[in-house]
Amino acid sequence: MTEERPGGGLKGFVRELRRRRVFRVAVVYAAGVFAVLQVADIVFPAMGIAEAYIRVLVLFSLMGFPITMVVAWVYDLTPAGIIRTADADAREGETVDPWVPRTARIVLAVLTGVLVLGAGYLSWRWAGETGGGSASPKSVAVLPFVDVNATDSTAFFTNGLHDDVISQLSKVGDLFVISRTSVMQYAGTPTPIPEIGRELGVRTVLEGSVRQAGGIVRVDTRLIDTETDQTLWVESYERDRSDVFAIQGEIAQQIALALEAELSPEEAERIRSVPTEDPSAYAAFQRGGLHMDRQENLDDALTGVGYFEEAVGLDPEFAAAHARLARARMWLYWKWPGYGDQLTLAVEALDRAVELAPGEAETQLAQGYFHLYGRGDLDRALEHFRLARQLRPGDAEAMAAVGLVLRRQGDWEAAVGALNDAMAQDPRSYTLTVTMAGTLTRMRRFDEAEAYLDQAIALAPALREPYRDKVLLQMTSRGDTAGARATLEGYASALDPEVTLELEGILAYYRGDLETAVDRLTRTSVRNHRVLGLAYHALGRLDLAVAQGDSLGMAATAALASLEESGIALQPGLQARAQADLALAEALGGRRRRAFRAALAAVEILPLSVDAVDGADHLASLGLTLALLGEHDRALERLDSALAVPSSLTRAELMMDPAFSSLRMLEGFQSVMAGGELDLAGLDAGSARRTAP
Repeated sequence: MTEERPGGGLKGFVRELRRRRVFRVAVVYAAGVFAVLQVADIVFPAMGIAEAYIRVLVLFSLMGFPITMVVAWVYDLTPAGIIRTADADAREGETVDPWVPRTARIVLAVLTGVLVLGAGYLSWRWAGETGGGSASPKSVAVLPFVDVNATDSTAFFTNGLHDDVISQLSKVGDLFVISRTSVMQYAGTPTPIPEIGRELGVRTVLEGSVRQAGGIVRVDTRLIDTETDQTLWVESYERDRSDVFAIQGEIAQQIALALEAELSPEEAERIRSVPTEDPSAYAAFQRGGLHMDRQENLDDALTGVGYFEEAVGLDPEFAAAHARLARARMWLYWKWPGYGDQLTLAVEALDRAVELAPGEAETQLAQGYFHLYGRGDLDRALEHFRLARQLRPGDAEAMAAVGLVLRRQGDWEAAVGALNDAMAQDPRSYTLTVTMAGTLTRMRRFDEAEAYLDQAIALAPALREPYRDKVLLQMTSRGDTAGARATLEGYASALDPEVTLELEGILAYYRGDLETAVDRLTRTSVRNHRVLGLAYHALGRLDLAVAQGDSLGMAATAALASLEESGIALQPGLQARAQADLALAEALGGRRRRAFRAALAAVEILPLSVDAVDGADHLASLGLTLALLGEHDRALERLDSALAVPSSLTRAELMMDPAFSSLRMLEGFQSVMAGGELDLAGLDAGSARRTAP
């Protein structure tokens, strides 16, 4: 019978691991790796960094684990510094069974082998998915073409040709094609091709130049491997300018062939299709598209409509132009009051597009936007957007449109997935970035939303909206008006002075400095009647609050009248929005019955079950109206419902907004605030004092 070694065996080995703090180091290492991967999972997509780099972090983390364990076994951290553990044993007068170190070496060797093999297997699997690199071998970015002639008249042609090559490639389901907005930033830049490939997550890049002379167009193209910086093929095309569509189709087919992409007969037919025979009509169509890229600006939206009208006037059979005209008119109708007549005109253009080309992606997109903005019919809109995505699998716009409908249907995670798909195709899109930020803000994933707003600022530093949204996000998500003010001060040089004044007024309102809020808000040329009216109401200046409410109510009444004039079934979203504004106006005017009726109408017209985005906001608006009317318990019930779902309302807002001050002494208010996303310790001291029961 073998005598058991004292302190030996498995128990001795485990005891020695504990003494050497190996288990503690393992736990700390695992926690650190988890934290790093979580941050990377949030920050990398927001910064446009390819998913492959997250996989690299995973591989290094796996391979670093056995190294860390060996170091933890051999060395110890003592008051005298880092020393070999064996020396520490000697100082303590202990003896170590020689069997234990031998076992440790064996176990660590086996562990190292398993982890290295696992890392190797994962690397092989991931490399197989991406063709041995960080991007699929069937991925391509078409860089802006160089206009050799460089005149105003040729620039639109060259830009349009570039846009259409991308559009043709997006019809090939087996290709991953980066959208136009993400490649335009590389126009005229000396950025090396490998760096472009890494930033956009593509394996190949197409460069091209366009030369025009005497009605003849020459296009020189070069396809480059971004990993090796080697040219895969070079091709030149020379055609009459009227035959430019043949060039687009040939380039798309050549790229598909070079990348060994499967091209179905239907896709090949769509690539060969010609949208119009009239070059002038096509030039007007291209100009309209460029202006609609800036459709948030009313002048650009109106100019875009004008160019699309010109295009269909020159070629009444131009189906894509009719479709884009319908979409542009729908946008005017949805976005700005006073354009109710655009709905009828949009229907006329859409009917013509459906008559000419019912199966084209542009027609499907136009039908989708009509049902979304014109009817509020989410199911029909989603049906058309998904058909558009099937027709143009690489079209980021169709992917994003699906996401917009899904979030209104309340499927928020699926909406984020669809928006992520769109951003993979268009990683440098400002519009997609701010859309994702807004979606995550409503889901109260504030840190992720702020990262996307930072990306939006980097993409479009001249635009004011992301700066504004970030300042307000910091305030409404954490109640940190001091931090928001510091952020605003840092952005002062990038913002219009009037925007800065408005934001200073809003921040002053939320921190309870109502006099400063009124001062700032009344110095702007475009008044924020909502916040200004609430500030006057909180100050007890009811006559001025009524005046601001009347201004808000006049705009809401005009919007409702404009909808009535359209002669077509009213869009519930626009009706509900106008009713919610009217409710606040009536509440500020002290007209209780009319205020409650308008607020309830907004919720009934567009309930949460019909539209998860606007429906939630109207619930919050009803809660605000009831609070102003003194209906405290009913107000808390509606506000609690709005906080229970993704919405623009936050608990920080409830804690800070003077309009809700009458609710904070109620017992029910504490239950509404309990278990939320707000860290009460992060509130400004002044806000905390105002909200203390």
